[in-house]
Amino acid sequence: MLALRQLSRSVVATDRLLAVAIVVTLLEGLVRLGLALALEPYFGDIWLSIAVVAWPPVVAVIGLTAIVSTTRTGDDDRPREWGEHVAAFARKLPALTAIATVGHWVTVVVGAAVFLVIDTPLRYTLYWLGYDGLFTFHVAVYGTFVGIAVGTLLTWVVPGIAVVRVGGGERARTAAVAAITAPVARPRSVATLIGATLAFVGLAAGVTLAVARAVRWIDAAGLADGPVLAVSLAVGGLVLVFAGGYWLAWTIVFVGDRFGTRASKSSNGTKDARWAHGGDHGRRSVPVARLALACLLVTALVGTAGAVRTNEIRPVDSSPEPLPDDPDELYATALENTDRTSHEFRWYQPAENGDELAYEFELDREDRRLWVSLEGLDQYYTTGVFYNGHRAPLPGYVLMTEEGIPRLGEPSRDAEGWTVASEDDGELTLEMTDPHAVYNAQTGQDLEDLVDDPEVHESRLRMTVDTDTGTLAGGEYRLHVSESDGVSDESDFEDVGDDDRTADGPDATATPDDGDDAYDVYHVYEYETGSEVDRPDELGSAGVGEWFWRLFVY
Repeated sequence: MLALRQLSRSVVATDRLLAVAIVVTLLEGLVRLGLALALEPYFGDIWLSIAVVAWPPVVAVIGLTAIVSTTRTGDDDRPREWGEHVAAFARKLPALTAIATVGHWVTVVVGAAVFLVIDTPLRYTLYWLGYDGLFTFHVAVYGTFVGIAVGTLLTWVVPGIAVVRVGGGERARTAAVAAITAPVARPRSVATLIGATLAFVGLAAGVTLAVARAVRWIDAAGLADGPVLAVSLAVGGLVLVFAGGYWLAWTIVFVGDRFGTRASKSSNGTKDARWAHGGDHGRRSVPVARLALACLLVTALVGTAGAVRTNEIRPVDSSPEPLPDDPDELYATALENTDRTSHEFRWYQPAENGDELAYEFELDREDRRLWVSLEGLDQYYTTGVFYNGHRAPLPGYVLMTEEGIPRLGEPSRDAEGWTVASEDDGELTLEMTDPHAVYNAQTGQDLEDLVDDPEVHESRLRMTVDTDTGTLAGGEYRLHVSESDGVSDESDFEDVGDDDRTADGPDATATPDDGDDAYDVYHVYEYETGSEVDRPDELGSAGVGEWFWRLFVY
């Protein structure tokens, strides 16, 4: 067997293998790009991601195998004539196509399992450290496909061994047995292949991040319409293509040396029983016990990871922050504490027959469920379903809570001008009465934007804080203003009687008529912590798509 340094030199020296590897890398990339462009008018980005990952690497398998039989890895046999080589290769096409398709779909499933086993403890640790904010909607969705793609690349080590052995003239069944038993029979060599794959993945990730940063810088500099952007993308793409080509060529040479039919002979020229192809002896050499034990271990790991993810077992920090003394900071902290815990929120508006429920939602932090009701429309979101009258298998909870809790009607957390009105029996009441501060706290706008010359009839904003839990307990918002009647100074009307009219304005002592310019609003808020959200009956049982997202969005 050749040393790793000799293998690297052999890759560079084998011009034809390296060239073909670069070409098939480029073609595989173009095939997936073309697939995405063809499907884009009919499907969304998520379906495109599924198609790109699930599409089998037929071009790479057939292209690389076409030259495996003539690749020199220490063998001095004379290569076949061209016609003989073509005929022999044509006989291998059915087996190669089966490996490229069925083998790829199997590796996608196994790669997804690898992703689950690695990703689950990693994310659990990040949740425990308080970095749950990293898992945005795009990270949750597209990170899943990136993780499955990386896992698929790693597990393609096994069918890759079968590809090389079939290319070397071995029967497909024997090659498959040798490939399946390789991780148990020769773990160090398989680990080397996995390490090389991880090195390529790391390089590809680094190049992708560098290109992404360059694109953002170019866009910020206003150069997106010039040649700089095109050159940056082209350079990044070429680096990925050449790196991928070298990785493929190195893998082919390594597998041919360590696992190929030429490797079936030991250093003294006798056949290695672990890799003897054909005959009863080769079949008896399969390490069934070790293979079964490895499968049992992997199944247990995947099952544990799946149970942890689907049952939402993860650290949830719902402990409240201490309430500060400053009233403005106290309200912001109480609102943040409320957001961090499972709770219900109800917003009422006055009606003829009592208060009318305008908006309501229930948040379940532990199970990551959100139920919202707005004007009679019920909405339900989890990590597996997005329901707002129409059901879709999507991580709706992550989407709806990415920028914060979708709560309506409450004062802004940045509101200023609060004062402590009262404090007793474990409750503290914050209040503001200045109409400008009240309107700004509620809408984020200036009162003058609503009416040019506001006349205030009633103004108050109160929020009650439960000092034991540090969360909000209730509140009310009352603001009644109208456009001023135009009287700027009553001294202008000292000689005008109550019933007299002037060209300058209405009766100086008349009661203002609100008219169409009035702003008369009254809201009542209620909070209740510790809520649990149940699945609506109309949704029925979860489908395959919902289970998929519940499993992978952790």
